[in-house]
Amino acid sequence: MAMKAAEVYDHDGVEGFIAAEEAGVEIYTIPEEEMGVWEEPVLPLYEAWVEDMEADGYDGQGILDDAIRLRDEGQSKVLDRTISSFETVVLQINKFAAIIAGVILLAMMTLTFLDVVGRFFWQPITGAHELTYMALALIVFLSLGFTQVKKGHISIDFLVERFPRRFQAWLSLITYGVMLVILALMTWKTFTYSVQISSTVTGDLGLPVSAFIITGGIGLAIFVLTIVLDFLKSVREVVGQDES
Repeated sequence: MAMKAAEVYDHDGVEGFIAAEEAGVEIYTIPEEEMGVWEEPVLPLYEAWVEDMEADGYDGQGILDDAIRLRDEGQSKVLDRTISSFETVVLQINKFAAIIAGVILLAMMTLTFLDVVGRFFWQPITGAHELTYMALALIVFLSLGFTQVKKGHISIDFLVERFPRRFQAWLSLITYGVMLVILALMTWKTFTYSVQISSTVTGDLGLPVSAFIITGGIGLAIFVLTIVLDFLKSVREVVGQDES
């Protein structure tokens, strides 16, 4: 479907150009070989387009500028909605993982207490030691994402906070990008390692070690999702800084 630029404006005003772009409508006043440009998230800044609007009695350049502004605002709102929806999902996942980590911590504390009491009566709990260090590992990995949500990981920013906000935004973007790559590799290697030791069991209770490794990998995967969220927020901040 193709429409004349003036027809688009007469029908829906400036908003019509945004709707035309989203619907894949082609503006046939631009060169035929460039008709597909409307499928891209950039409005065609061509003299022929502006001249055609002005020939029909409109402020072609002014209308085009308004359309670009509305398009950019719309894209910003879409990014905000995407981040907000993704953040809701990530927060719920992290809360669930944190609850599991809390339950494991409570169970580990109870086990340690009972083991100490048992040792006093020469009746220690078999496997208490290996359960404790396995549980401790699960607590750490399942809490990584939630700690990131609360920004509880150690960070040194006494130097960074002295830089301009735009530089800080770009630095955060690069930092989260590097973290994302490294953590994704760690997650992948954790799951592949669990396959390699699938036949390994603990010494006292004979528990499959791979089950604990897989759970740790799940914790890392949740951490990756949290870093993705922070990366998207950094992208939004960089875009906002560039626009300002």
